[in-house]
Amino acid sequence: MFRLEARTSTPAWFNLALPLLAIAATLVLCSGLIAIAGAGVIEAYGVMLSASLGDSYAITETLVRAAPMIFTGLAVAIAFRAKFWNIGAEGQLLAGAVASCFVGAIPMPGYLAMLLMALAAPAAAPPWRWCPPRCA
Repeated sequence: MFRLEARTSTPAWFNLALPLLAIAATLVLCSGLIAIAGAGVIEAYGVMLSASLGDSYAITETLVRAAPMIFTGLAVAIAFRAKFWNIGAEGQLLAGAVASCFVGAIPMPGYLAMLLMALAAPAAAPPWRWCPPRCA
């Protein structure tokens, strides 16, 4: 019989080993999918690495695409620390992006567009969170 117990402390090596183990497991599982697709695993990983970190442009594009998800993860981490569960963060991010793009498509001076876009995104996120499943 299994019994779950809270840890009193976590060893320092465990905090480093767990993320490394997760990365290794991801690489192994994805290697299988790449092989099933008929591509070379080493070549595929080489292309992914050079496309994301190969030069300054690639690094910039990687950071531009990762920033919204990083900030969304940080927002969820803050909520989790406060003992609140927020499982709709990605939907809130997308709702805010759609609202911001919608407002930005309206012809208006640039400074006004930036202000209204910055206000539209956070205004669109809460209704998405409170929306019942049938309207999502």
